[in-house]
Amino acid sequence: MLDASFRPTTQFIAVKNADTTASAIRVINSEGVSIEADATQEGVSFTAKGKPPQNEEGAIVCCGLLAEHLRRHDSRVGPPRAPSGPEHGVDCEIETSAGLLAIQVTRPSGDLWRSLGTRGDASATTLGERLAEDLMNSARKKATHINPTGVVLALDVTSSAHYATGTVRNRLAARGADFAALGFDAVWLVGPVVALVVRLDDPNSQHS
Repeated sequence: MLDASFRPTTQFIAVKNADTTASAIRVINSEGVSIEADATQEGVSFTAKGKPPQNEEGAIVCCGLLAEHLRRHDSRVGPPRAPSGPEHGVDCEIETSAGLLAIQVTRPSGDLWRSLGTRGDASATTLGERLAEDLMNSARKKATHINPTGVVLALDVTSSAHYATGTVRNRLAARGADFAALGFDAVWLVGPVVALVVRLDDPNSQHS
């Protein structure tokens, strides 16, 4: 099954088997950015061309996808907005029927982003377990830089589609207790389409 969507920013995204394995992801936009990710049972191959998005731009897209996902279960979820007070580690706020969510957005970092920023292209093949550990380390690092209490952490992989493949998500499923232990109100993985937005902090799962 192919899940594809257009955004007003003239971006095309296609995901093969989005609801299960997310075995292939393609992202192309009008600014010359293209991303290809293909999953195998153990790893993910990744190719990207163009410039990585700025942090502020990426945060807006990420919060919008998270709000759209939450709206599937809560019709009172509003659009993301800028923080109403001093930031204190909050990139956006989302109103829900249960109250206001304070969202901190962070992205995994690594050699791929440095290569993309300097050369304009990057490629690699990486084990799924290593990519899952990258995300865990990004969440841990953020928890040491801000007070996680009252904050929802969004791991933004909208522009690093290899982290959103099923190979990586399967390994993250065993890390729910680790994510929950960080102290955030919730931890979400936000991929390039709503079907790839997944909550990670299930305290009933165990790291194997």
